[in-house]
Amino acid sequence: MSARTGGHQNVRARIALLTREIHDALHHDAVLGRLTAPDLTPQCYRTALAVLQKFYHAIEGERRRADRWPDLSLQSLCAALDEDLGPHVGTAPALVFDSEDALLGGLYVAHGASFGRASFRANVTARLPQVSQRFIGQRIDKGVWQRLTGLMEDRGSNDQAVERIGQGAEMSFAHVAVLSSRSRTHFPASGLPSCGHPMIDPPVAWRPSE
Repeated sequence: MSARTGGHQNVRARIALLTREIHDALHHDAVLGRLTAPDLTPQCYRTALAVLQKFYHAIEGERRRADRWPDLSLQSLCAALDEDLGPHVGTAPALVFDSEDALLGGLYVAHGASFGRASFRANVTARLPQVSQRFIGQRIDKGVWQRLTGLMEDRGSNDQAVERIGQGAEMSFAHVAVLSSRSRTHFPASGLPSCGHPMIDPPVAWRPSE
């Protein structure tokens, strides 16, 4: 059954299918992937967190602009990143959702990424005990996640709404890729220094829980 045909397949499964290609690519990000590197450096850590800081502020900014779902706010994660890195400077390329459904897809990616922090939390804690780790210490709020996925499932009978959610999720992953790529312009062509593995294209990110 196609992810676009609905039926008995839940919305998260359909979004996972719609975004499968970019999900798979996002496992090999040249910047974010270094958070699991055995020789992770403070510079690489901060560069990766700066990508996430811009991303989370972009999604939260769109949620505020839409004046929707205050219970799904990303403000606590934005604040944690600001504490780790200093105040966010809004110089990132724009991320604009053209519908509430697309925004819901962006919030799905942002909140779902909280599950992935466990994949690098232990490495950062072990390799860089001296750095601020407020963001990586944040855990998924299961109540928020249930409300978010419930809103998605409520739209399950509307294929067009599900497609818009999927488009918002794809836009969000692509935005992370752009931010990651831009962050690399500050480093030599050989890649980020002392981060364990070579530059990989296309730039990619992480995967929310499906």
